[in-house]
Amino acid sequence: MKTEAIQWFKNTFNKHLEAAVVGTPFSVDMLAAIAQQETGYIWGPLVDKKLSTRKVLALCVGDTLDADKGRNAFPKTKSDLLAAPRGDKMFVIARQALVEMAQYISGYSGAVKNPNKFCHGFGIFQYDLQFFKEDPADPAFFLRKKWQDFAACAAKCVEELKDALKRQGWANKTTLSDTEKVYVAIAYNKGRANPALDFKQGYKSDDGKYYGENIAEYLALAQTISPRAVGSITTSVAVTSLKPPISVMPERSHPLLRFGDVGDEVKVLQGLLQSQGFFAAALGGHFQEKTKQAVLSFQQTHLGRDGKPLEVDGEVGDDTWWALYHPSGMPQKSHPLLSLGDVGEEVKVLQALLQSQGYFAAALGGHFQEKTRQALVYFQQTHLGRDGKPLEVDGEAGDDTWWALYHPSGMPQKSNIPAILPARLTPMRAKVLKIAAAEHQAGVHEIPDGSNWGNGVIKYLEEGGSSADCWCCFFWSWCVHRALGEHAFGKPMGHVLTTWQQAKTKGWAMDKAGYAPVPGDAFVMLYKDDSGKLKGTGHIGFVLRVDKARNATAFNTLEGNCGNRVKVGRRQIDQSTLVGFINQYSREKKPRGWETGLVTADDVGAEGTR
Repeated sequence: MKTEAIQWFKNTFNKHLEAAVVGTPFSVDMLAAIAQQETGYIWGPLVDKKLSTRKVLALCVGDTLDADKGRNAFPKTKSDLLAAPRGDKMFVIARQALVEMAQYISGYSGAVKNPNKFCHGFGIFQYDLQFFKEDPADPAFFLRKKWQDFAACAAKCVEELKDALKRQGWANKTTLSDTEKVYVAIAYNKGRANPALDFKQGYKSDDGKYYGENIAEYLALAQTISPRAVGSITTSVAVTSLKPPISVMPERSHPLLRFGDVGDEVKVLQGLLQSQGFFAAALGGHFQEKTKQAVLSFQQTHLGRDGKPLEVDGEVGDDTWWALYHPSGMPQKSHPLLSLGDVGEEVKVLQALLQSQGYFAAALGGHFQEKTRQALVYFQQTHLGRDGKPLEVDGEAGDDTWWALYHPSGMPQKSNIPAILPARLTPMRAKVLKIAAAEHQAGVHEIPDGSNWGNGVIKYLEEGGSSADCWCCFFWSWCVHRALGEHAFGKPMGHVLTTWQQAKTKGWAMDKAGYAPVPGDAFVMLYKDDSGKLKGTGHIGFVLRVDKARNATAFNTLEGNCGNRVKVGRRQIDQSTLVGFINQYSREKKPRGWETGLVTADDVGAEGTR
């Protein structure tokens, strides 16, 4: 059983393990032994249950022992955690992690019944929750759930092993014997190892064996297991001739692949994607942005072995490899037109898709009522159809909307409209728009879709001290701060209604009636319920270009969290949810004679205007 578990571990993570130990005296086998000791009892059974790699990593949490069981480090109790800054958020995360893990690991069934219990160890190497507060504190690792990223976990493990090496007085060693590796692992577990006590040191398990003894056993076992060189392309087989088998998966598994990986396994991936029309570039074996976008597009339109949509994360784990060899597209039957009042399983599918992307928070009851309609309206306001044009915002799920729900981001939703700044702007306005345009050019978007997270998005949220959240306002706030060196309202802003209210207090808020927007202004949209009452939600972004200086009817935008990315858009002044504009440049006169005219869809093809 342990042999198969370590084999899976090394097959799946070998490249990341090798990268983590470069320049250190540690080895891939040493990390495999530590992972087996720390959480093998969790991920071993989960792998057998055919869970995805991403899910396995998410469930690698544990250690619910509190002060009553001898815990001396922070947090000793629930109240200890709650008293820490952002401890309330951390408790919710740590408690939920326990609840989810206990559904699969029966040994935690007792702990989960106690509402005061929560997890203290996070990740496949068990990074301890004490570092939420204690030096070297890294609360973001826990609040952002970075333990679900293997590379982040491996980096933390190596950091802690380096500290353990120093505590053993071996900081200058460039190589370690197997015995020394065991002692470093013991120090990793308990602070310091005493060579005079042999391996009977560290945590003592129920079977009477010590941490050090287990590490020695697993290290020796790992050294007998080589990661399988699977799926490699031989010189006698042309890469371009790769075709997926009709019904069977290769006998050997493939490793987890992600952005930055290089080698023959990436060529196999690119060949499979190309054979199915998702990848048009050369098969160079480099997992770069084009490969990642192809993977995202594939994941958005295919099912895993369990018949459910693949997780859209841009990484190639077990389920995605399976789907690449069993290409089926989305379910073959088409979806019907759905509108207010409809009931049934198709409505549940619609609600699940909206929920997975952060638009629908209610239960999946299968009733198309007002909450479902509002969620669909918000989705349609920020997404494109298959023709690259904005969806019709009608609150009904027709063919184009169904298509967009299965292609919520990635290349299909990317606006190819250039963020062309108008000439003759004042310095502050020009600088702010240049910052925002650079984010658009960089292609910042959520990974996975609907997560309010991912490359680029993180920095907007972290500046505001927020975990994953709707980020249009954080994006606006971040750009202003980055360009002008100060926040418009003295602090990061993440709530649109509050931003609008504060702008009114300062005299910066301009109702759209009678006001001619100027490039660099913020546009503000506020959503209302059927009675006309403000719901507290909204949307904000920058005015990029205006059709005319007076009596404007439309304007281009630079906005975050539109279609789960930063986009150039086009909006109408008479849009019902648009309430007005914010001129945050109080120290600068309005520009005169600035260039008018919109960037339109006709200028750049039919890729859309959002």
